[in-house]
Amino acid sequence: MRAAAINTPTASMRPVINPKDSTSSPTLRDCVKLLFLLLAIMATVLMILVPIVRSNLPEQTLEFQINSLTVSPFLVYSSSITAKMNITLLARNPYKDKIVYYDAVEVSVFYHKLFLASSKIPMNESLYQSPKNETLLQANLAISSVYIGDWMEATAMVEEWRNRIVGFGVRAEAIVRLGADEKHMDRRLVRANCDYLKVEISPNQTAGVLLGGSRDCDVIEV
Repeated sequence: MRAAAINTPTASMRPVINPKDSTSSPTLRDCVKLLFLLLAIMATVLMILVPIVRSNLPEQTLEFQINSLTVSPFLVYSSSITAKMNITLLARNPYKDKIVYYDAVEVSVFYHKLFLASSKIPMNESLYQSPKNETLLQANLAISSVYIGDWMEATAMVEEWRNRIVGFGVRAEAIVRLGADEKHMDRRLVRANCDYLKVEISPNQTAGVLLGGSRDCDVIEV
């Protein structure tokens, strides 16, 4: 009795595996799914980050700048100061969609923390300012024999005066109305601080001018 013949499969009889049918290879559908997943992740991240970035951006405010400051006469004694100051203040409306009315503007001058004088800028009527516009304001202040009670401040002022460089602080406070149109306006108090403006004293020590050109002020809206 003959043994049954065992048929060994040859190479030509083995099934051929198509590489395109392999489950390990990414298909076009998988790539599209991955792309949509990445887009969804990016959109989620942007939705989280944009409000955070916006909240950290500084709020836009009205802008003020000291264009010029002159002092004449300028007299310093052992513990008092007498002077007349002329200050040119540039007020700018940076908004592209809001108008401004300046109802009142008051300018004050300080030496360190010592108040020296203040003056209201004369206005016949409220000053109108259109979007992206700017206006020059003129303030004239008289410092009449102001007594410097603190001997350290008095000594410091005399020393600065002798060295022909004296630092003053200027503050402007404005009551304004701000809004998109005449019917929708908010009333605000705007405060601009310009700290330590260097004034160069003339050789005869009787007058002075702002040193270093115009200076921007720090502005807050209340």
